[in-house]
Amino acid sequence: MGIDEGKGDTGGEVENYKGIQGEGYKIIKSTPEQRVLRFIQAHRLATSGERLLVAVSGGPDSVCLLHILVKLQKELNVKLHVAHLNHQLRGAESEADAAYVADLARRLGVPATVAWREEHIDHSTTHAETIRFVNFVSDQILA
Repeated sequence: MGIDEGKGDTGGEVENYKGIQGEGYKIIKSTPEQRVLRFIQAHRLATSGERLLVAVSGGPDSVCLLHILVKLQKELNVKLHVAHLNHQLRGAESEADAAYVADLARRLGVPATVAWREEHIDHSTTHAETIRFVNFVSDQILA
């Protein structure tokens, strides 16, 4: 098997592999930051100069996304704002997530809005409530 390496126009390294039967494979190796940047640009998800609201639950996916967006914010020319809504569904774990998100945003230098539900609600209403909360925070930071 042979490998030809070089720079691709995708922002990542390109390796061309030849299989045992001569078939060719092109593998693009890129960082998560490069892939997120390409996705944002391809789908026009952020416009230069705007504020970008990042909903962070405290789980690994949203925390990873926040770290990547912090690294990309100068290149994208956006200002980030973190939003976290504690639905109080998991007691102390929910409290710990809210505290973690607030502390993480502070350490990353990103303004944050962290809010708590006054009462426990069932899982069926959390999605709609989260959308209302994100819309509320979005209206506040854009005002």
